[in-house]
Amino acid sequence: MTISRSTFYKAPNEETRRIREKQRDFLRAEIEDVLVEWPSYGYRRVTRELRRNGVVVNYKRVARIMREEALTPRRIRRYITTTDSGMDILSTRTSLATSFRRVRTSCGWRT
Repeated sequence: MTISRSTFYKAPNEETRRIREKQRDFLRAEIEDVLVEWPSYGYRRVTRELRRNGVVVNYKRVARIMREEALTPRRIRRYITTTDSGMDILSTRTSLATSFRRVRTSCGWRT
C-alpha cells in the first residue's frame, strides 16, 4: 500500500458521510424546533430539552451546530433600576454618620 494505515482507516467512505449528513440535518431540525418553542434558549438548555425529548446528543455538538448555522438565542433584556430617585439623602448621611465614632481628632473614622 502507498498510504499509511491510519489514513486508510480514518478516511470515511461515501455511505458514512451520507449517514453523518442525515444525522446532522435531523439534529439541526430538532434544534430549530426547540428554538421555535423557546427562542431565548442557549445551547445548554437546548441540549437539556433535546434529551427530554429522547434525542441523545452531546452539548458540544449542539453548540457547534448552533454556532455554524447562526442559531443564536434571542436575548431578553429586563429593565433594571439603577437609581432610587425617592431616596432621602439626609437620612442616609445621618445614619452613616451615627454608625461611625471618632477615636481621636487626628485619626480617621473607625467602626
